[in-house]
Parts: sequence; C-alpha cells; structure tokens
Amino acid sequence: MPVADQLVERYGDALATVAYMNTGGRLKALAGRTGGAACTSSNAHLVVDWARKRGKKVFFVPDEHLGRNTAHKLGISPERVVALPDPRRGQIALADVGLARLDRAEMILWGSSCGVHTIFTLAMVRYWQERDYRVLVHPEAPLETVLAADGSGSTNYLWNEFERAPRGAKLAIGTEGHFVRNAQAESKARGVEVVHLPRSPAARWAAAAARR
Repeated sequence: MPVADQLVERYGDALATVAYMNTGGRLKALAGRTGGAACTSSNAHLVVDWARKRGKKVFFVPDEHLGRNTAHKLGISPERVVALPDPRRGQIALADVGLARLDRAEMILWGSSCGVHTIFTLAMVRYWQERDYRVLVHPEAPLETVLAADGSGSTNYLWNEFERAPRGAKLAIGTEGHFVRNAQAESKARGVEVVHLPRSPAARWAAAAARR
C-alpha cells in the first residue's frame, strides 16, 4: 500500500498534507483529499502553522529540507519531526519507520529533496563568509546550511536582497544556476559582486569525496 494511504488509514482526519507548489497534481490532490493545502517556499510556515492550529498532524511533501526548515522556523522540536525513507529505495512500510515515532510526530516529511539545493553545504557557507561575502540560500537547502547562512528565503526574497545590496557588496547565493547568472549579468551595473555558492574549494572537496 502506498505510504500516503497508510498514513490516511492510520490517522484519518487528524492528518493534513501540505504540498509544495512546485510539485505534481497527484500530491496537490492528496493535499485536497486530506484537508490540507499547497504552499510556496515563502509561505510554507504560514500554511503549516494554519494546519497545526486546526490540530492536524502535517504530512509535508515532497521536499524534506523545506519541511525541516519550516519546522525549525515554527519551533517544532526535532524529536517531533520524522522523515520517511528515500522512496527510491523501495516501498515504505510505516511499521519499519516506527509507529510510536510517527504517532508522536507533529510533522512527517516525505523523504526526497531538490537535487539543485541539497548540494549546498556548511563548508561552502563558511568558505565565502570567511572572505566577507554575505551568503544567501534557498530554504530547500539542508537545515545546517540554512542556519549558517546570513539569510534564506524564496526566489523572490533572494532577488530582492540582491537588488537592495549596496554598491560594493559581495554576495554568495545558493540557488539555481540560472538565477545566479541573471544576477551576475546585472551585478556590474549595480556595483555588486555575485558568486554561486558551490564555486568554492568546498564544492570540489565534496565532489572528490563522493568519487572515492
């Protein structure tokens, strides 16, 4: 049985699915079926808070990191946040995850992530900060990366921060490459230096370690 059906069977009306807007229709339909809602990266905390105030256990799909960052922003204890296994490893059984853990959880996270944002690491953040860059990342990055960065938020937030940066500012941005390239195309006219967060030795070290 698919894990979503297992969760609905176990928790019934106590479960609400919050689905990230940039996902497929099936997951958005699941949000509707369980009395949940779709969210963006900028309002995820508001949507999850809305569901919790209705006494719901939140099933957050599909991005584990956005879900975990949202839980942290809302002050939900890490012990009350449970991530399901990576679905690419095969069918998931709730009993294998731990029914007691799931019963205590306030948020259950679908165990997948954005391949673009999950590569951003704490080492990359520290590398650029040590060189006096302000580091900005998207909240689909891992929690430790978001917490170490100087700012995090949606694509709109990142662009606004770039536009507000004073002449002479140095920014290292962790999001899609095309966004950074667009910022770099305008950066000279604005007198702002922009680099892509993984353009650092920290990224090369990670790649080398992965090959070993």
